Amino acid sequence: GLTHSKVCTECGYVAASENHTLTYISDEDANTITESCSANCGYSASLTLKAPANLVYDRTEKAATVEGEIIADYELTYSADAVIMAGDYTATLTVGDYSVSLAFTIAKADPDVATPTGLTATYGQTLADVELPGGWAWKNSSASVGSVGSNTFAAIYTPANISNFNTLERDLTVVVAKAMPTVTAPVAADDLVYNGTARTLITAGTATGGTMQYSLDGSNWSETIPTGKDAKTYTVYYKVVGDSNHNDSSVDSVQVTIGKATLTVTADNKTMTTGQNLPTFTYTITGFVHGETEDVLTAKPTVSCEANGQTAGTYDITVSGAAADNYEITHVNGALSVVDHQHAWTYTAKDDTITATCNAEGCPDAEQSITVSAAGKTYDGTPVTATLTGSIDGVATPEITYTGNTNAGTHTASITIEGKTASVKFTIEKATVTVTADAKSKPYGTDNPTLTYTSEGLLGDDALTGALETTATKTSSVGEYDITVGSLANSNYTIDFVGAKLTITKAAAPEIQWPTAAALTYGQKLSDSALTSEDKNGTFAWQDGSIVPTVKNNGYVVVYTPKDTDNYDYTVVELTETIPVTVSKVSATVTAAPTPNTLAYTGEGQYLISAGEANGGTMQYSTDNQTWSTTIPQGTDAGKYTVYYKVVGDENHSDTAVDSIEVTIAKADPVIGTVGCEMPLFDSTDISTVELTRT
Repeated sequence: GLTHSKVCTECGYVAASENHTLTYISDEDANTITESCSANCGYSASLTLKAPANLVYDRTEKAATVEGEIIADYELTYSADAVIMAGDYTATLTVGDYSVSLAFTIAKADPDVATPTGLTATYGQTLADVELPGGWAWKNSSASVGSVGSNTFAAIYTPANISNFNTLERDLTVVVAKAMPTVTAPVAADDLVYNGTARTLITAGTATGGTMQYSLDGSNWSETIPTGKDAKTYTVYYKVVGDSNHNDSSVDSVQVTIGKATLTVTADNKTMTTGQNLPTFTYTITGFVHGETEDVLTAKPTVSCEANGQTAGTYDITVSGAAADNYEITHVNGALSVVDHQHAWTYTAKDDTITATCNAEGCPDAEQSITVSAAGKTYDGTPVTATLTGSIDGVATPEITYTGNTNAGTHTASITIEGKTASVKFTIEKATVTVTADAKSKPYGTDNPTLTYTSEGLLGDDALTGALETTATKTSSVGEYDITVGSLANSNYTIDFVGAKLTITKAAAPEIQWPTAAALTYGQKLSDSALTSEDKNGTFAWQDGSIVPTVKNNGYVVVYTPKDTDNYDYTVVELTETIPVTVSKVSATVTAAPTPNTLAYTGEGQYLISAGEANGGTMQYSTDNQTWSTTIPQGTDAGKYTVYYKVVGDENHSDTAVDSIEVTIAKADPVIGTVGCEMPLFDSTDISTVELTRT
């Protein structure tokens, strides 16, 4: 090792024959290496390792500093070739076999970047629609840009050199403009025909972002849907008045037509006997709506006939000329019958009979009649035919009309002569059909089967509508449920229903979704491990939750308890399963740390410490932190020793961290004799020339 000469601190005398050995102590806590004389001559010096002054990335290389001076040479090294980039570094100061290390970190710098401005969006967009300059991104790109105006949102700037620069978060302003509203156009009302009342012309449109308004003149606007009464074509204008976040839409329109109603002007038929004056010709108008009368006609009809009343025959009674703004008018001609000496009948109707009375003088058969009759029956699919009895001279057999004559119900058969009507009522009774429901079954949890039946008594192609019903549903429990007639029907039949049962049987048990067990640390019980499964049909539990599982295991038994044994068949299902459990080692512990022995140099090896105690493993020792043994280390020479110790864990415990204690073997006190000088000394004697001897 290095040496230095002994120097007298009083006179500066150097003993040429005596050199002292230098020793070194490294202190990691103080980052120092101290150089001192082993002969206790008083010499001591140290070097201190200090971190670079500026520890923020600035593209320049950083250097640690070493303060102090010693006799020996030293070396300063780093954990990287260049100490420039942001990150963690270690500087190491080395003197011979001794070294100290200093860890330091170069922090990332904040980038110098301009805040983006001039950002715009349209209402309804999200921040994803607002483009940012390179490196910038919205913190929440799915967020709405908000209402119209200036809104502030957080954005993140990520520098290209992320290794050396921090990311930045800043609030950016987005100016939001109004959007166009969404319009669903109104639809023109179909098949409008004049009926004398105001009609709604359209089906309302819809708008998102504003209010729909309408107008019939393009100037006066309202939210009220416009109406029209008169028969003509209307133009309905519409637009959307935007709300605070939307612009107004452009004006559009739809054409709507109210068609004219149909009005029929019919010349009334007339009859006369030759030689009489022509009758007054009249007409009948049908089709007026909403209580309107001839007052709405813009031109009245005229009626004329070319007959002179002297010659028997049939003559046209012509009607024409009627006009009205809101009606399409059809003119129907009548007939004038001029007969030779015919009956002059007048008619009355009572109940089922029309009676004709002749007003002509000398009529031999002044009263004649026709009676209508009909008999009821039970429905058989064929119509009831009414019959007529009696006749009236010169009058054709009237047509029989029915309100219905085939289906079950009460109906009317009628005849009409010259506006007089006679009627008779008859009843068709319902037939009987027997419906027998078919028994059904299904497993629990499945859709109901189609409910079927057989029927007896339907005629021809007749069929029943509707369906049988049951109170059972897909989720109904196991059991029997009535099958009822439900909506099954036919208006011509009375149903004689014979019910049945829908039987729900147990379903096969659903497959068990065995759970996974939460990981444990050695020492915990199975009851501390939660069991997680997507199975919704039962619950899981450890068969014995008090067991403390080991790190190496083959799994433990889990018991499954089904929730619904009423509706599912679990008799053939295995309800236990061995589930693996991941168990992590727990750290071994030092229950009693080793203690340093009080020692002084004896020239022989001495045990440096008293043994420590451990739980979960074996205590081991080392003096170089490399080679380990359960044997307590020894030391011989005086000096300081570092004894490292740790616990090597067993199969359920992990090793502890390495710890250490300092042990000192003190120097022994030397045995020194008397030192004498054999030569006389004078004030002028050079003390360095004096030879001393020990006895």
